[in-house]
Amino acid sequence: TQLLPERLEDEEFRNHFLNIAAGEVDRISNLVNELLDFARPSNPKLEFEDVNTIIDGMILLVTTESKKKNIQIAKQYTPDLPSVKVDREQIKQVFLNILLNAIEATPDRGEITVKTRSFLKPGGEPHVQVEIKDTGCGIPKEHLEEIFNPFFTTKTSGSGLGLSISNQIVQDHKGYIDVGSRVNQGTSFFVNLPVDQDHPRRRRGDQERQPTTFFEPR
Repeated sequence: TQLLPERLEDEEFRNHFLNIAAGEVDRISNLVNELLDFARPSNPKLEFEDVNTIIDGMILLVTTESKKKNIQIAKQYTPDLPSVKVDREQIKQVFLNILLNAIEATPDRGEITVKTRSFLKPGGEPHVQVEIKDTGCGIPKEHLEEIFNPFFTTKTSGSGLGLSISNQIVQDHKGYIDVGSRVNQGTSFFVNLPVDQDHPRRRRGDQERQPTTFFEPR
C-alpha cells in the first residue's frame, strides 16, 4: 500500500495490487466466517440421514481439488448402514474439512480412501463410522494431542479452526473423532456418530459388525 501512490499510473502494478488485495479480502472473510462458526452457539437441526449419501456428496464437491493433484479417491462403503440423527449441513462441513485437509496432505498422484462401517462400542452402543485415510506425510506424535485445539496448525496458511470446529460439531452430536497417524505413511480420521437405538432402520446384524482399522476407536 505504501507504493500505491507512487505507482498509481502503472497499470500492471495496479492490476497486480488489486489481485493481491482481492485475495487478502477473501482470506480475511474466510477467517471471519470461521471465527463466527467457532463462536456461534450450536443448535443442530436433527433429522435421520444416510451417511453414505452425505459423504458421497462431499467427495463429489472436492473432485476439482483432488484432480489438480491427480489424487484418486477410493470409496469403500458398507451398504444399508443404519441412519444417524444429525444436522446434515453441519456434518457436511465436518466431512468437507477433513477431505480438504486430506487432499492438502496427500502428494501428487497419491490416494485417499473413504470407508464407512457400523460398530458397537464396548458398552454396546451402536455407531456409524466414516474413515478418511490419506497417504500424506503423517502427523508427528507430539502434535496429535493438539490438532483439535483452536488455532493450532502446522500449515503456513489457514486459521487452525477447521478441525476444532469439526470436533465440536461431532461432539454436539454426541459422537467423537479419533485420529491414527504414522509419519511418512499417512493419517486416518475416524468420525464416529451414534445410532438412535429406537430408529427402525437399526438392524439385528449391527451388533455383530465391528470396524477393521489400524486404529481402534475408543
